Amino acid sequence: MKKRTLILLMALVFALAACGGSPESDGNGGAEQPGGGNQVDAVQPSDAEIAAAYDAAVEAMMWFELGTMPLEGPSDDRGGAKVSYPGIETLDDLEDYLLGLFSSDIVEDLLPGRYYEVDGELYAIDAAKGGNIFKGEETYEVIRESDDSIIYRVTVEDFDPDSTDTFEVIGYTVTDMVYEDIDGAWVFTQFELVR
Repeated sequence: MKKRTLILLMALVFALAACGGSPESDGNGGAEQPGGGNQVDAVQPSDAEIAAAYDAAVEAMMWFELGTMPLEGPSDDRGGAKVSYPGIETLDDLEDYLLGLFSSDIVEDLLPGRYYEVDGELYAIDAAKGGNIFKGEETYEVIRESDDSIIYRVTVEDFDPDSTDTFEVIGYTVTDMVYEDIDGAWVFTQFELVR
């Protein structure tokens, strides 16, 4: 009798292993969730990865709002010059790079304008304006709202415009950047420069 029970128990263990593991398994390797639904948790980026994405997004947004990508060579007949940035040689390259940082809605708003192609090479019309000098140090907070949505909260010091010698802090501006998993890629769906 004991031998028969042991054989049945071993057969049950092998059957469970073939179906995906444990009695709590859904058969596809994912743990069964309360309420009967099966969910696979999205892999969220680390705080360091989010900070690096934010830094890259700030640089890219500055190419449109505060300046232009690095340029080289003489101006062409439109007043632009060739872009000199490793890995971004065409308008398609620029669009692909931006889509790795931002949602398609943001990219669509950014692209029309100063960037264009000449003989398959990326050119830009140089435009530069300074940032807000009455903004100070930034601090950051990661708020994990759900498996596929993260708030990257940026708090920046506000300086008193009348204290240009001392730059006295008179308040803070808080801006939430929304970082979301869209079709398996983490991108900013809400983003703005804070200075």
